[in-house]
Amino acid sequence: MEEHLSCENYIIGDKAIWGVLDLKEGDTFAKEKLKRPTLLFVLSGKIRVSAGKAENQEIPSGKMFLIPAGDNFYFYPLTDTTVIRCSYSGGLTLCNKYSIQQLNDYIGQEPEAEMSGLYTLDIHPVLLQELEIIHEVMKAGLSCIHYQHMKMEILFIELRGLYKKEELAGLFFPVISTNLDFKNKILETYSATDTVKELVDKMNMSTSNFKRKFLKTFGIPAKQWLLTRKKEKLIQDIRMTDMTVVELADKYGFSVNYLTSFCKEHFGNTPTELRAGH
Repeated sequence: MEEHLSCENYIIGDKAIWGVLDLKEGDTFAKEKLKRPTLLFVLSGKIRVSAGKAENQEIPSGKMFLIPAGDNFYFYPLTDTTVIRCSYSGGLTLCNKYSIQQLNDYIGQEPEAEMSGLYTLDIHPVLLQELEIIHEVMKAGLSCIHYQHMKMEILFIELRGLYKKEELAGLFFPVISTNLDFKNKILETYSATDTVKELVDKMNMSTSNFKRKFLKTFGIPAKQWLLTRKKEKLIQDIRMTDMTVVELADKYGFSVNYLTSFCKEHFGNTPTELRAGH
């Protein structure tokens, strides 16, 4: 084990492809601004998830879902829960003959602007066996990057073979785009900006070209999209953290009075009332 741990190929933490989350009932687990798209598999228990447009969505064992790069998520375990994650690079293929981007032809009619909640799929019994082996290997401390890469490739081949293209299109919808590079850069950049102008400057594009490309990629204007992201993150912070109203206002660049007005306008209640469950 000492030799394994000292090897240059040993990888853990955020750099690792695979990870195991053993969560206790009532604990809160938060992750901000994911660097890579992440597939999550609930092996046991039940969790409540807030991520993107999903707010307090209950996901039981035997389900899997995806959170795209750039998003934040909060887990609230309703029971002791085990979740396995697989964080992959955006250009990965399902197999050597089929890329994730080709699923674009199987997306339903519902545009991204109208999607709500996390799309979940049942974990196929064959895939579950694979995940349970990975779980045991990771618990044993074997965290070789080569092993993790091989298991990731096996996972995607199994996804390709065990699920319908329409199901996979739903699962990977947040990362499917005809402008993938543009979309990924937006997801990596937007959290460090407050306005559309700042985002345009960071993308080093003309305003007209940016707005046209943004609308084509995301289905809604950039200003509306940025406001939606801010609202999603704010309501998650209010309900899933113990930050004070003053701390919340400071984090979002608001005064306390403006934070209260913002919450009343967009959520119908003050931060304190929202936290209390009104």
